[in-house]
Amino acid sequence: MRLLPHLTPLLSPFIIAAGARPAHTKLQAPYCPPRPVTTAQKRAIFDEFVDKLYVERNGTRALLDHTPEDYIQHNPFVLSGRDNGIEGLSFVSPDTVNFTIARRGVDGTLAFIHTRLDRVNETQPTAAIDLFRFEGSCLVEHWDVLQEVPENAVNPLDMW
Repeated sequence: MRLLPHLTPLLSPFIIAAGARPAHTKLQAPYCPPRPVTTAQKRAIFDEFVDKLYVERNGTRALLDHTPEDYIQHNPFVLSGRDNGIEGLSFVSPDTVNFTIARRGVDGTLAFIHTRLDRVNETQPTAAIDLFRFEGSCLVEHWDVLQEVPENAVNPLDMW
């Protein structure tokens, strides 16, 4: 005797309920204070941060949603602290700068993005690498390296 045809009607509500749940729970911004996240969630959080800062060019929203008040900043021209970071990104807007994303990634507690930065009224672009450290769901630390493309470059390869 086959039991499966008889059990299916009884088990179907549980099968449907189990299948309806997503594989991982989507978190909502703000992401600080930090909370535990999976690797997939960390990648999704970083992708959201990248969209806010580098695509929408909204540094204020990106930092308010993704960094703590005591955000650690290693850029020599910007002090640590989220408010200082927001001030340091005040030049970023759709009218003043364009980012072309070359590559990005997340590995463990670190995330990076490599971009071409074109500013209005500047003839040469800047190559930029930004490195971020995660604590759970929160971006807590930042380093960057910026290099303007020289007009008389010897190497024919682009910097992206």
